[in-house]
Amino acid sequence: MAKSFLEQLKGLGGGPQAIKIGVLTTRTGPMDYYGTMQVRGLELGIEYATGGSGQVAGRPIELIIEDDAGDPTTAGRKARELIEQQDVDILQGCVSSAATLVVAGIAEEYQRLLLVDPAAADSITGANWNRFVFRTAASVWQDAAAGGRYAVEHLGKTFSFLAPDYVFGRQSSAAWRKVIEEHGGQTLADILAPPDTTDFRPYLQEILDTGAEVLVQSWSGAGYGPLFRQMRELGVSDRMVITGGLGEREARHAMGLDAVGMVGICKYSYILPTNEINDWLTEKHIARHGEPPDLFTGSGFAAGVALVEGLKRAQGNPAAAALIPVMEGMGFEGPKGTYVFRKEDHQALQPMYVVEMVPDPDPEHAWAIPQLIQEVTSEATAPPLFELIFETRDHIVETNRLRKEFGALVAVANVSIKVRPNTIHSIIGPNGAGKTTFFNLLSGNLEPTAGRVFFKGRDITKLPLHRTAHLGIGRSFQITNIFPNLTVLENIRLACQALGKGNFQMFRSHRAFRDNAERAWAVIRQVGLEKEALQLARTLPHGGQRKLELGIILAADPELLLLDEPTAGMAAEQVPELMELIRSVHSAGEKTIMLVEHNMNVVMSISDYITVMHQGQVLAEGTPAEIAANEVVQSAYLGGLYDLG
Repeated sequence: MAKSFLEQLKGLGGGPQAIKIGVLTTRTGPMDYYGTMQVRGLELGIEYATGGSGQVAGRPIELIIEDDAGDPTTAGRKARELIEQQDVDILQGCVSSAATLVVAGIAEEYQRLLLVDPAAADSITGANWNRFVFRTAASVWQDAAAGGRYAVEHLGKTFSFLAPDYVFGRQSSAAWRKVIEEHGGQTLADILAPPDTTDFRPYLQEILDTGAEVLVQSWSGAGYGPLFRQMRELGVSDRMVITGGLGEREARHAMGLDAVGMVGICKYSYILPTNEINDWLTEKHIARHGEPPDLFTGSGFAAGVALVEGLKRAQGNPAAAALIPVMEGMGFEGPKGTYVFRKEDHQALQPMYVVEMVPDPDPEHAWAIPQLIQEVTSEATAPPLFELIFETRDHIVETNRLRKEFGALVAVANVSIKVRPNTIHSIIGPNGAGKTTFFNLLSGNLEPTAGRVFFKGRDITKLPLHRTAHLGIGRSFQITNIFPNLTVLENIRLACQALGKGNFQMFRSHRAFRDNAERAWAVIRQVGLEKEALQLARTLPHGGQRKLELGIILAADPELLLLDEPTAGMAAEQVPELMELIRSVHSAGEKTIMLVEHNMNVVMSISDYITVMHQGQVLAEGTPAEIAANEVVQSAYLGGLYDLG
């Protein structure tokens, strides 16, 4: 087998450090051909965008390809290995949407850009999106937006849906259903079948029994051929119109001429676009692989072009911090024309195609090919922005009916609050009010029974503690958490290393450790522990240990600090010093501080806003003056125990 373009460039000698791209694809299993399309397109896109050099800013691009077999667990393990062992700069993939969702979390954890193709589930750039994710593949919404309206206007008014019962299928069916119903269509059946189904006849019979005019199928992978063969056997196309996403060339060939007359949407076919880039791709692909490009080759090619264009704008710097600002809103040319990464969710907006299957004009080809009915613009197929992304744009933290039950005990009962950025917001209430449990829900230390948590507009409800820490949330506890047998410097330096880029990689540049040490000393000075820097932490007085704990949190430079009773156990004379330190931390940078505290004098003097909790519920909210004047708070909670005047 001939070597690929990038393989030929690899190992030509010394020179600038390579930009390593970790490619996660499927090379085994029912969707292996999807992986083939992905990688072929990616390689050719890089070749095209670099003018054949395979380099950006003098640095060669190296692809390190791993087979995830379409399995989320394997994909996650391979992604970590690519980062920790191969030291890749950027991730690209996957075929499976479920695998992509796992890898997206790892990309965020390690702060690596993830360029998604060909996975299509809406949640990748919707409910589960993070800012490290950019997608060149069309989402299932873009499929549905192109085909759903056309189906209602031209194919029928009553619909049944058939899709595989996993993340892609469920979200695809939901998107088509929503678009169709918005344009006046009616759903008669929505059927999900196991992804490994080979006998579709019971499902097809159920669909026929509904009497629907149109069947929308969202199948993919190895089951595509059997599905359409069994449709033919049952005469489905004689009784209803079949539409949906058209599969790859091999699957369409398996349908033979039975596909003639079918109307659906097509993400890409080399037959459809008329532009120089598509011509180049088609010519090169035939020369190299002996056949034209296929369904996902186009989005793989677009990923290669987008990668190179982003690197050019970042002057060859593959760090996510350099790439994200230049790629947000970036437009680039690909085989379908112009693609644009939408700034808000990094989904590539792109044209889509409504097609009718017609006989191949070559008499030796007993199959159908797509013929263009309508090219639908990128604006018309743009997915709706995930409805909760901007709900909290004026608030750094928002909870929506957050609830936590421990058996019959309801510790937090449907709490909804909003916290403005760059404020000090205190949570007060008697023992057992649910304050610490509420903090545990915000930080990911506990998973709620119900409700949602948003941080900077992103749903973090189910993220664990280590993930929220990487997002910029720092958490202290009522009981001091330090390493007692390490020095103050070692405690803070370890925190810098744990939450810094690269974490605990063994083979790293010495500069990384120097940076950690410099950062640690800066934090030590900030919390006023310079003289104690080489002392063992256990020898510090309690107030000093509290300052050290705050330093450990600050080492990660969080945007939100959750401080749970920071003055607990401190002598009265030590409290003012710690409060002044908290004030200085707040005023020195753009930081939001949420505080659980029983010392009312502290709360009233330091807070911008206060939320009062009682028996797991919000009793009152407001400024310190408003809380002090609130008669309900006075009678139900304070009861005259504290002077709030």
